[in-house]
Amino acid sequence: KKYGIFFPAISCTSITSFTPIVHCTTCHYNTLVIQHDAETCGKIGIGTASPGYSLEVKGTTGDSTILQKIWNTDTSWATEALVRAYSDSANGSSPAVDWGYFRGTNGNAQAGFIIKTGSYGATTTKLIVRCDGHVGIGTTTPGTETGAKLEVVRDNGEGQNTILALKGHDPDGDIGLNNTVDLDFFLWDTNTNNTTPQGRIGLVGNDPTGSQHLESGGNLAFYTSVECYTTLALCERMRIDPFGKVGINTT
Repeated sequence: KKYGIFFPAISCTSITSFTPIVHCTTCHYNTLVIQHDAETCGKIGIGTASPGYSLEVKGTTGDSTILQKIWNTDTSWATEALVRAYSDSANGSSPAVDWGYFRGTNGNAQAGFIIKTGSYGATTTKLIVRCDGHVGIGTTTPGTETGAKLEVVRDNGEGQNTILALKGHDPDGDIGLNNTVDLDFFLWDTNTNNTTPQGRIGLVGNDPTGSQHLESGGNLAFYTSVECYTTLALCERMRIDPFGKVGINTT
């Protein structure tokens, strides 16, 4: 009984474990190896004589291009060249992930890397990294309207729409006054090389007992840095406490 693919004068039935199929005479590496243990245990190695996965491709140098071309031969705009992975057999309903290259409708400026998720055969784009450096989550045209380098869109109609959630977690379950969740802002140039942000918005724990339960509030604090390159430091300028009181230059 024969399994697998057939090469001229070579079949998988005559292959023992890790028998090289194609050998490079100049670099002396096995460029294609097929391991045939059983009907369901075949492994293919390209650039390696000991593949550990169903398909393993390995380069010979540090920053080499391992897989050069996965492409769609269609030369029109808005075409995709994708690789698909799904969780089980292709039965038409299993979750699937596609990733690969997208050539945008407006030319190379909107081309880039995309990730699509969904059910098998019906995936939609969830993330795109365009060739011009714009990144979109929930949109395929990041920066087109806003000019932002990172654009996150959640389109679910009316109601509460949480776009970005920042969460600080303490594994022992005790969140106290020293626990914060911060969003930092940097103005960077070659003269300053700042490691301290010039601005910060942070959520600061409020419960002095060190056990911040669901009913315990937090303080929303605003910081700016002092204007000194050598001793840059953040100072809290304003705080909104759990009771709605606002303090400026006082905590």
